Amino acid sequence: MARPDPVKRRSVVEERKSSLAFNRTVAFSDGVFAIAITLLVLSIEIPSDDTSNLGQRVLDLGPDLLSYFIGFAVIGMYWVAHHRFFDALEGFNQTMMMLNLLFLAFIALLPGPTALLGEHGGEPVSDIVYALAVAAAGLTETTMLVYARRVGLLRSEAHTEYATVIKRALVAPVIFLASIPVAVLVPEHAPWMWLGIAFAARRFRDAPVVAQPAAPPK
Repeated sequence: MARPDPVKRRSVVEERKSSLAFNRTVAFSDGVFAIAITLLVLSIEIPSDDTSNLGQRVLDLGPDLLSYFIGFAVIGMYWVAHHRFFDALEGFNQTMMMLNLLFLAFIALLPGPTALLGEHGGEPVSDIVYALAVAAAGLTETTMLVYARRVGLLRSEAHTEYATVIKRALVAPVIFLASIPVAVLVPEHAPWMWLGIAFAARRFRDAPVVAQPAAPPK
């Protein structure tokens, strides 16, 4: 009976470890997104048992509900983009893992500025803090894309639409950073600028994703 080839066996073990690391990174990232989105609802303060003037108190939740849906849309947008990014990767190295953790740190931070936005909407500070937090997440995502291409972590088919994907990744940071001067001058108008993401996204809606979904390395 022929003995197993030790080189081949070692290669199989390394591939399994690589696949496990990839899957754990994806699962951890999804978990952070799920927790961040769940925390958004905690900023909505349900009226107490006192039902006097309940209707007005429910109407007063309007700013909190608006900030909740803004936060949900932003985090959801980044979740979709992050999955596109994972689909385009061949694997991870240590630097990419650190960049991914930095990106997730900004995602986990977003419920805080979102709550501030709901509690003090129309105030320049709350608009600026939220805009900076969202822009920081977007710029980190863009850095991950650039780094992945530079060190050869992107799948070969991902390079075709690289320029389009970089532009798409920069939409949110550019719009949110551009809203900061508006927040200083006319604070109540800054959130309307953020709606520009939806219109800008249409520009890239029909563009192919970075890469077609593929199984992680085995």
